[in-house]
Amino acid sequence: IDKIITICYKESMKKAFFVIVILLVVVVIVAPQESDNVASADMGPKPSVVVTFEHLDKECYVTLLSSEKSTGPHSVFDEEYGSFDELYGESKEKEIYAKFINYKDKDNYYFLQVFDKLDADDNTFRWGYYPPYYFKILIYFPEYDKFVSSENLNRYAFESYFKVDMKDFSVTSEEQKLTATQNYDYLGESLKLLARIVLTIGVELLVALLFCLARKKVFKIIIVINVITQVILNVILQFVNYRSGAFTYIFIYVPLELGVIILEAILYSIAFKKSKEKIRAPITRAIWYSIVANLLSFILGAVIMTFIPFLF
Repeated sequence: IDKIITICYKESMKKAFFVIVILLVVVVIVAPQESDNVASADMGPKPSVVVTFEHLDKECYVTLLSSEKSTGPHSVFDEEYGSFDELYGESKEKEIYAKFINYKDKDNYYFLQVFDKLDADDNTFRWGYYPPYYFKILIYFPEYDKFVSSENLNRYAFESYFKVDMKDFSVTSEEQKLTATQNYDYLGESLKLLARIVLTIGVELLVALLFCLARKKVFKIIIVINVITQVILNVILQFVNYRSGAFTYIFIYVPLELGVIILEAILYSIAFKKSKEKIRAPITRAIWYSIVANLLSFILGAVIMTFIPFLF
């Protein structure tokens, strides 16, 4: 009977392992990246586009031209909703609005009535509420009454950062174009990811000591399993945060953490039972260790997110 139970247990553990892995993969694949063509509830953070103009030494006005005529609450100017004077007659920047509205892009990109004034002291343009997915950066220099646009661009992440170097830029040059490059801090985000993984594994190893699992071979097994599961978990969360933002990150954090608890409990059960260093009540010990260790690491993550938010 004991052999039959053991065989059934092992088979069920294997099936559970594959089911959990498949579920994790599915979560990553279906985690939505908000786009202009997908309707969604207006809740949580929204995608953003941030453009920094380095070496900017002239006053200018900046917008993003959209490939679509509307995105969220932003749309092209339409006299159906009121004449220009009715809508902008009292605006201090009425002339700038008129310039942008009358601008004709050769690729039929549209001005969605959003722009900002920049200069040497304020050189960053941010569109943080329903920015266009496909867009061009357009600058207007009032001193020269001239527009300059970039090539076609698109949001590549939930928070898409771009950089435009204006050092050798000449407004008077007829051939001058804006060149924008992606400016996401991949190195910084990778270091944050590594820090979170190290802290999480450190907490779970301390819990192993409290559970009297410090025996050499068993402790090595725990280290290996922890490294594998925590790296997978944190990489998935980082990818979701990169593509879909903090709201989706928080939304799937709990179910993924539960999946890791189950997965680790299965792996520890198998490892503890097979270990030559006999462990009392291996299955019970494995389950409780997985629950306590991951619960504490989850609480640590919540504390870090609250008090050390720059690690997220």
